[in-house]
Order: sequence, then C-alpha cells, then structure tokens
Amino acid sequence: MAGATGVTALASLFTLLANILIYRMLPGPDAGQFALLVSLVRFLPVLATFGQPALMMRLYSHQPAGHYHWPRDLAGMMGFSLPLFALTAVGTALLYHLGLWEVAFVVTGVFLLSLALAVANLLNALRHYVWAVLLLRLPNSLMIVPALVVILLPRLAGTGFLLGAQLAAIVVTLGIGVALLARRAPVGTETIPLSMRWHGLGFGFLSGANLLLDQGLVAIAGAVIPPEPLAGFAAVEALVRPLYTLQGISRYTLAVETVRRRQMRVTATLLALLGLAAVAGVVLALLLPMVLPLIYAGRYDTYTGLAVPIVLMGSLLLAEAFPRSFVIGRAPLDRLNLYTASQVLIAVVGLGLVVALSLRHGIMGVAWAGTIIALLRALSAYGFYFYLRPVS
Repeated sequence: MAGATGVTALASLFTLLANILIYRMLPGPDAGQFALLVSLVRFLPVLATFGQPALMMRLYSHQPAGHYHWPRDLAGMMGFSLPLFALTAVGTALLYHLGLWEVAFVVTGVFLLSLALAVANLLNALRHYVWAVLLLRLPNSLMIVPALVVILLPRLAGTGFLLGAQLAAIVVTLGIGVALLARRAPVGTETIPLSMRWHGLGFGFLSGANLLLDQGLVAIAGAVIPPEPLAGFAAVEALVRPLYTLQGISRYTLAVETVRRRQMRVTATLLALLGLAAVAGVVLALLLPMVLPLIYAGRYDTYTGLAVPIVLMGSLLLAEAFPRSFVIGRAPLDRLNLYTASQVLIAVVGLGLVVALSLRHGIMGVAWAGTIIALLRALSAYGFYFYLRPVS
C-alpha cells in the first residue's frame, strides 16, 4: 500500500497543479463549463456500465490469476453496457442543453474512461496496486501538460483545447492499461456469464453513490447553478482533493486486502484512517481561507466560505473508507445488497437535498448538502461494519 500511496501522492500533485493553472487561466463562465463537462465524464461511467468494473474487480479478486479470460470479459462489459451509453448521450444533451461538440466529448469520454476504469480494476484485483492507482489518476494528472502549454501559448487558453487534451489523456491511460494487462495478467478460460453481470447493477448504484460526492456534486449542480459559481466550487474543491485521493486509494486497496488478508489488524487500520481524517481536516480548514486568495490571485475570493463544508465532506469520506471497504470486501451477497440499498437511499435523498439547497442557497447549499450526505454515508458504513465484524 505504501507504493500505491506514493504514486497517488505524485499523481495528485500534478492534478492539483493542473487544476490551479486551468482555473486561474480560464474566464469564470468557461471554467464553470469545463468543470461541468469533465465532471460528467468522470461521474457517468459507473452508471453507464451497470457497475461492471466494480463487479469484475470483486469476481477477479476471489479467483487466482489466469482464471478469467479478461479480453472477453472487457468486450462483454462494453456490449452489456451499450443501452446505457445511448441513454447517456440523450440524457446529457437534454438535461444540460449541450451543443453537438459537447455531447460528443461527454459520450466519447464516458466510453473510453469506462474501459480504462475496468482495466484499472482488473489490475487492482490482481494486486498490481501501484499500476492500478496510477491508471485511476493518470487522466487527471496528464492535464498538467496542456496547462503548461497554455502558459507558453496563451491563445490556446480555451475549453476546446483543454477538453480535447482531456480526451487524449484518457486514450493514453487506456493504452497503457491494456498494455499492462497484456503483459502481467494471464488469460484464462472462464468468462463472466450474462446472469452474473446483472449483479453489477448493485455495484453501479454503490459506485454512483460514492462518486456523488466526488464528481457528482458538480455534475448535478451544473443543471441548476450558473457556470461562474460552479467554477468557484470546483476551484475550492481542487484544493481539498488530496482528501478525496486518500479516501480513494484507501478504499480501492482495502476492498481487496480485506478479502485476501483475513487476519489483518482491522482496529489499527481503522484508527489510523480516523486520525488521518481528523488531522488533515483541521489543517485544511485552517489553511484554505488564507491561501485561496494567493493561489487563484483573488479570482475566487467570493467563494472562500465554501472551504469549511467541503473540507468537512472530504474528512468524512476519508473516515468512511475502511468500514466501506470492509463491507464491500467481506459482506455476504444478501448483506452487501442491503448495504447497497442503504447507500442508494442516501444518494436519492441526497440528490433531492442538493437540488433543494442549491435552489435556495446557491452554491453554498450544494456544499452543505454534500457534507450532510457524507455524514449519512459514514453513519451507514460504520453501522454495517460493526454489524458484520463478529461474523466476518
């Protein structure tokens, strides 16, 4: 896990620098539109694939390497998901009133990123954690390249160039991932049957509920919030993203390790993550109001108040990482379905909360809605964790 954490830290640094440069350079409305479209591409794959990447990771992690025929399983995943890809195209166009180029960007990005996520999940299931984590972060980290190009060539500072660069980054990530699988993952004979693929729907809801507080808030708020405050939210959230990253790597690694290492020291791991969440949250809450005007040259000073709820949300997500991973990794299918149902219920209630508070309080309402959702999720995860642990 140390190697994966190191790779994540480096990738997160590049992502942080890229986001700062992009949100400093783009005008407010353009920055908001960029944040919305990129969030859609990062949020929709878990829904458009019926949760197949997460299902495949669970199935592969329970079998030795070389059991499954991963090329066929990847092809089967994309074929199984085609109806939802079509709905994604129609839904985004109608809900967000996007132009043809913007719809093309979202649909192409969702398709390519879905494959890249599945490849990363397969590497993770085979315990190639460093490569899996790198692939998850690479599409964002590679944006440092176009951000630096725009500094040298300011005439390229527009959403068209940056969105094209984002697609190129996803293509590079997918290519690297497939090459790694071809080299490190033996090809077996078994394939995931169609009947089993329907179980991915629960994982899709679970992953979608998880991403609701990552990319989902911007994606949902973009339907009711003007681009400029949306850019302010994204700019502040970019500085809190290290907490999201820590939560992601912890959850991603522990979901497999809790399966393969039945004797792991669960209490020590839980307390370590809780302490890290508390310390990181306090430090960020104190520093952000002071450094935000310096980092963005005063552009987003109006949105400094967003720091507190966004930091609280990130800290709660990190505190939730271990019990969530424990439940996903060890829970019997019936209890996992029950946990999934609780997360879906929280997500549905949270979706209504985001819309209601955003209409009443604007972007500040979106931030506090996210904090409330994160608290409900943490309470649910800990409830299931303490319920399951005696029988695990």
